[in-house]
Amino acid sequence: MRIVKTLTSDGLKLTGFLSEPENQKKDSIIVHIHGMAGDPYTSAWYPYFHKLFPENGIAFLVGNHRGTGSITMFSREPEKYPNYGDALELFEESVFDIDAWVQCAENLGYKNICIQSHSFAPSKVVYYLNQEKPDFVNKLVFISPVDMLGLTLSKPKEYKEMLSESVRLVEEGRGNRLLTRLLDGEYYISAGTYANLFSEDSKANIFCYTDRKHDWSMVNEIDRPVLVIGGTKDMPMEVVSSSEKAFIVLKKQLTKSPKVKTVIYKGAEHSFEGYEARIVNDVANFLH
Repeated sequence: MRIVKTLTSDGLKLTGFLSEPENQKKDSIIVHIHGMAGDPYTSAWYPYFHKLFPENGIAFLVGNHRGTGSITMFSREPEKYPNYGDALELFEESVFDIDAWVQCAENLGYKNICIQSHSFAPSKVVYYLNQEKPDFVNKLVFISPVDMLGLTLSKPKEYKEMLSESVRLVEEGRGNRLLTRLLDGEYYISAGTYANLFSEDSKANIFCYTDRKHDWSMVNEIDRPVLVIGGTKDMPMEVVSSSEKAFIVLKKQLTKSPKVKTVIYKGAEHSFEGYEARIVNDVANFLH
């Protein structure tokens, strides 16, 4: 494993970790995009991914992005130090970060690029593909593609209060102000970010597993093979709908994808601890 760096088109410096197969030509690589407030190093599955994917002849690349951590300092060209993290990120800007890591993989010489994403990140990947339409991304792996708006709407009182506070603060020009409540009782989030992610017309509203009216057009445009992975105890998925029912809905909407495969692990939670080797095996079989 080695440290790699890349630069976004708007000048943000990103850092990641790359593990490659030994003594093999540069063919397939997984570019992993972590979920909300995650990072490229602390999750229990990273040691498995860095070891087992290369053993299967597949390179593994994971890096930070604007959704890393809660409030995270970055560096931008020329030397400036903006704060991002899940509390301050804007959904549309995720395109810059994903594109930088995909371009990094291409610049390293890899021909078969698969974007693997977890939790909130599949929404960003779908948006990225619709905006950039990169020819060099061959396959996609969605791990727990969460219905973000559906998850927040599952707590209607909390949602109404947080959205109201967000709109008021944004209108007052205080969009960077942190909200009184924590998102899901766990995440700090600013008024501008909450309004950006969870208003009904948000670009982040990609997946929908409830009966609310929804525009699936961005998902409908996905024209790459897709592997979708979930678990029966995956709380962010199960709150809205069972993973099984959600994946049936999602599979019907991937109308242009030449191949869609779904896998659900009995007993797996959102972190997928204890299922890392199974994920590697299923993803490797999907790529090969």
